[in-house]
Amino acid sequence: MSRESSIGHRPTNQTLIWLFVLALFLVLGVSASFRHLNGHSTFYDLGVMDNFVWQTLHGHLFFYPQYGISYFGDHFAPILFLFVPLYAVWTSPLVLILGQALALALGGWFVYQIAHRHVQREAWAWAFTVMYALHPTVLHVAMFDFHPIALMIPLSLAAYYCYLTQRWIWLSISLALTAACQEEAAITVAAFGVYMLIFGRPTVARWIGATTMLAATAYFVIVMKVIIPAFQPSATHQWVYVSRYGHLGSSTREILRTLVLHPLDALVGSFELYKLETLLWLLLPLGLLPLLGWRVLLVALPALGYSYLSARPNQFRIYYQYFSPILGWLVVAAIQGQSVWAGLAKRIVLPRLTPRRQLAVLALPLTVALVAAIVIDDRLSPIKLVFFEPHPFRKDLEALHRIIGPQASVSVTNRLAPSFAHRREYYLALDFIFNRELNARLGVPDYRDTAFHLFDLTALEGSQDRERRVAQLLKDERYGVRYYRFPLVLFERGFARSPQPELEALLTGVGEERAGVIRAFPAVFLSIRDQDAVERDLGVGGAGAAMHFLPGRRGRVAGPKITLPAGSYAVDFHLTLEAPAVGRVADLDVISAPADRRRSDARQLTAADFTG
Repeated sequence: MSRESSIGHRPTNQTLIWLFVLALFLVLGVSASFRHLNGHSTFYDLGVMDNFVWQTLHGHLFFYPQYGISYFGDHFAPILFLFVPLYAVWTSPLVLILGQALALALGGWFVYQIAHRHVQREAWAWAFTVMYALHPTVLHVAMFDFHPIALMIPLSLAAYYCYLTQRWIWLSISLALTAACQEEAAITVAAFGVYMLIFGRPTVARWIGATTMLAATAYFVIVMKVIIPAFQPSATHQWVYVSRYGHLGSSTREILRTLVLHPLDALVGSFELYKLETLLWLLLPLGLLPLLGWRVLLVALPALGYSYLSARPNQFRIYYQYFSPILGWLVVAAIQGQSVWAGLAKRIVLPRLTPRRQLAVLALPLTVALVAAIVIDDRLSPIKLVFFEPHPFRKDLEALHRIIGPQASVSVTNRLAPSFAHRREYYLALDFIFNRELNARLGVPDYRDTAFHLFDLTALEGSQDRERRVAQLLKDERYGVRYYRFPLVLFERGFARSPQPELEALLTGVGEERAGVIRAFPAVFLSIRDQDAVERDLGVGGAGAAMHFLPGRRGRVAGPKITLPAGSYAVDFHLTLEAPAVGRVADLDVISAPADRRRSDARQLTAADFTG
């Protein structure tokens, strides 16, 4: 069916689709709100986004305290201005969470309208709407804090709907809002301009396509070359995220040269097995139909390409926001792909089948999509029951808020951070190791001498700095422990020092110091996941290194992950068995290659392994 013949066909059951949108909004909004309220949101990215909007409301344009610059020097997302007046009415991160949930839910309305105009079957239009609502990307994006780029999903669908129905003014507005979501959104907008230029009907659509392509390209160049650098320190020479493509070249020019002259080498050099799995998770919940709707799929390819080429594993994982520029176009491509599938089936298969079997063949991709979406959602569990369990530190946080007050500067660990975002000086303690290079380029110090430092001692994995910082603060005469209730510890500057408490789960000074030995952690906090199976007895005030395994009990203890250059390493473990035991004591696993969680080595420890 051609696009032109579908324009005048208006879907029925408008009340039902609005009720569906309301239901989807409630599911996403309530689940994401409980996730935040019960302590599962993080500094990146709800804490910082909440702080940006709060800073703007108080006269500091999207100020980014962590790096001492405006957020626009990191990412240019002017769509955030829409939330500033809402914060004037209700200053809460729930404004961001619920706004994102509402936008994603409205995407379901656009999917229904687009599908009805392409397939003209009520049941199939609803099938695509449900596929959208159940797609793992939608659910994960809604649950993973707040990201302005996530708004590209409904805005992309809105842009295609306006193009389909020839609402040219609203098309321009939706495309402008899409480009405002983040700097790279302009690439996808330009790709849609190319689509309209090549496939657009009537002629005005092709003119709009050419204008869109040129305007989006110019906008992208201005943002990258003028606006973002204007908000950065003068010492910064290039966009810091170029480092994610360092395997393709040391500069933007070298990366582009590699892509143009050696595209296959770039694809092969960027391949990891988990990326193939992610592609299946993207396409299977859409019945692989986007492969048949290749015209619209071309709009998604640029964003899919730069995500695939990135060396940062998170950028090509479905749990995060990076597929937001892609998903809306994949859904539209799936809808167009269903029309292609129906045309192929009518010519090749259907004439030889009974009417019932004809319907089964036509609906086969939709059935596969719905089953795949349910199976993948069950496996990945984007909405978890733990989101609805009470916050483990609610009473502690109430006491800590009274101690810290509303204006004092705070450095805080990741999941505790969103509770303290409404203040001028607000830092992660400390930044993730992935941002070391970013800190260096921006000239930002690793440590901040804030008035307060708040740590969750069991949430320091993935860091090479935070546990060191705790050890430093214990020795720093300027700071005292104002509050300690395991696993939370609060250091206050100027607080009268008394005998420092024993901080549990601290292990330091273990192992030999000799040539050829890499000391990854002078101080290490262990993340204890089964607290009833392993005793914590790791020293007093940061000294000592004894861990007691209870015979006959099974549990897992994991220390911080570390990043090392590729190569072979010898890993030393220092364990002490303080009471006699018989037979097996523990299983020791070494896990490397975080992308695929490969086990590098394993050993079963028995009492005979412990001497003396």
